[in-house]
Amino acid sequence: MGKRFWSAMAIILLILVLGGCLGLGTLTRGESPLGRIHTGMTEDEMVRTAGIPAYIDISDSRHSIYYYKEKLLADCEKKPEGCFPVVVVGGRVVAVGSEQLGAWQKKKAATGPVEKAAGADVPVESRKAEIARLDRQVRKLPMAKTLENLTLYRRLLRLDPENGRYRRKVAFYQDRLEKEKARTDTLRKARNKALERPEGNARVLMALKILGAGKFHVWIKNVGDTPFAVAADQFSLLCRNGKRFGPYRSKDFELDLGPGQQVDGRISFETYCSPRELTYTNPVAGIVSRTVPETDP
Repeated sequence: MGKRFWSAMAIILLILVLGGCLGLGTLTRGESPLGRIHTGMTEDEMVRTAGIPAYIDISDSRHSIYYYKEKLLADCEKKPEGCFPVVVVGGRVVAVGSEQLGAWQKKKAATGPVEKAAGADVPVESRKAEIARLDRQVRKLPMAKTLENLTLYRRLLRLDPENGRYRRKVAFYQDRLEKEKARTDTLRKARNKALERPEGNARVLMALKILGAGKFHVWIKNVGDTPFAVAADQFSLLCRNGKRFGPYRSKDFELDLGPGQQVDGRISFETYCSPRELTYTNPVAGIVSRTVPETDP
């Protein structure tokens, strides 16, 4: 399973698109690196063990809740309850998984008023240590990791609001992210303009629209004189890195299509790779492949 880093603050889908192709299926904790996370380990050890998290909840300055994907298409920012939580306090893991998170939240709620009455917040030394740790992490990131850099620098700026360097970095990566997103949107529109023109053979035509994040809107039309059955498993996606994927989810392509009839709907592949070719293979109608242009048509 792939994992992405620090998506707390902004547009998660763009980075996922840049993340490359990943495998299908859902790993259990025992099969995945998540099973090796344990209480007491440091934040750095957690990242080295399980990879970078998909989302971090920093709504409380005294702790952080990290969310890892257990299914690739999970959206940990919008629906964190569907992801694997890890609670970090003072740079160390204190709760792993939903059960421990629930117990930790109950304990926190019980002791919360006492902490608030005492005026508890991040102590100066703890804040300095966290800044140093985050600063080390962000310096290891290549500039191309735009969103990861942006969210880390936002976190650092929150911890040190008067730091001019952090403020400049946030502005730089915010501008870079907006430009990257604009380029991606422009290229996708140009590709879709070509792909939305139906093509195929004497029995079947196919058109499609790239929606992003492994999702497509597809049109299939029977232009022959023989009915054929349409099923989701007749579609496959070839990525630019050479990996091929079967469909992950579709509710629209399970029907019989008579002569002159057409069907359209969404189909998802559990990958965020850059698509090269979408292929439809039907035992009656034959094979239709649509190649995604590498540049503007």
